[in-house]
Amino acid sequence: MNDQCIYRIKLEPDVPVDGNTTEANFDYHNQGVCGPRSDRPGVWYEVRGTGVEVTVRVCTNNDVITDFGVFQECNSQKCEGAPAQTFEPANCDEQEYVSYNWTAERDTQYFVHVRSDVLDGVGSNFTIVYAPTNPPRNTTSSAPQNYFGPAVLFTMIFSTVVCMW
Repeated sequence: MNDQCIYRIKLEPDVPVDGNTTEANFDYHNQGVCGPRSDRPGVWYEVRGTGVEVTVRVCTNNDVITDFGVFQECNSQKCEGAPAQTFEPANCDEQEYVSYNWTAERDTQYFVHVRSDVLDGVGSNFTIVYAPTNPPRNTTSSAPQNYFGPAVLFTMIFSTVVCMW
């Protein structure tokens, strides 16, 4: 189970992952440092930075308030940020989400700690997904490339025409 940071699940862009905090451990080291309920049982995920802004979204499948915090290091108190505190569940069926976005530095690991508002009993059954908010633009062109430059190309064409004449 990914209820310890070392057993985190790596998220892939735009691939939703279902999770559950029902039998998760408490992460006392992270208590109160990254979001309103960071002292609850939680599970861990990893997002790898690509140098662009990314958004992590979480919704609940069982009407339990669920939130998360983004950490800069595994098992640390270095909080990148967290969504604003919610007082109502973000229902997956209604396309509601709790979300947080930041610029994720290229090749940097970020650790997402998802937790529910439940201390004992059934935890949150949730879905998490992350995606680039502003994906990098494709700078390659499908047009043929002229590797010789205009002067060389003109000389080659002119020489061919003269030789054929």
